[in-house]
Amino acid sequence: MAHTPDIPWTPWLPLFEAWKGDKLPNKAGLYRIRRIGFVGVDYIGQTGSGTMTIKKRMGMLRGVWKDEMPYRDPHTAGPALWSLRRKYGVDLEVSVAVVEDTTPN
Repeated sequence: MAHTPDIPWTPWLPLFEAWKGDKLPNKAGLYRIRRIGFVGVDYIGQTGSGTMTIKKRMGMLRGVWKDEMPYRDPHTAGPALWSLRRKYGVDLEVSVAVVEDTTPN
């Protein structure tokens, strides 16, 4: 069996406005989102090595806190995460891992 390296995830932090300041890295990587207090993960995603960073991707989820469902939210998970917040009355948190590009050119 091949060895899979451990992923260096950050501690969980509230997703609300996590894209502001220096809470999240301005780099490419992986991110996972869950309801606060939930043991599992509600969504996991990645960013590429271009201009889309983890911080920018989380900023694309700002519609999750609006009164109206973000049907045209710039992030695919926006409507589903909005629904989770409404249905369960909970907030969300995020944990990220910066992943260096190891793909040969």
